[in-house]
Amino acid sequence: MNQLSSKFPSTQNYYMKMIFITIVVFTVVLNGNAQIAFEEGYIIKNNNQKINCLIKNKDWKNNPSQFQYKTSIDSDVYIGKLDSIKEFSVNNKLKYIRSKVKIDKSSNNLKK
Repeated sequence: MNQLSSKFPSTQNYYMKMIFITIVVFTVVLNGNAQIAFEEGYIIKNNNQKINCLIKNKDWKNNPSQFQYKTSIDSDVYIGKLDSIKEFSVNNKLKYIRSKVKIDKSSNNLKK
């Protein structure tokens, strides 16, 4: 019986491992959700009004068409849309400026 009991884990060890794994999984999930946070920044509206605010930084890979912001930590969340916002910046690291530019549509063929 001694050999048999050493091959199978005790019930107490099994439950302790399951509790540990559960805690680790919850910690990873909670940290993953905490990565997207409201950070200090500003917006400039079409009428040139600058508003210091907190902007939800999603580390956009492409230009965003809208973003979320708060005027203070406890305020409601607003949606900033590019048709009403000229510029916004997050943490003085990211800056988005709406602008009309000319695009060169000439041929790529340089041998003409």
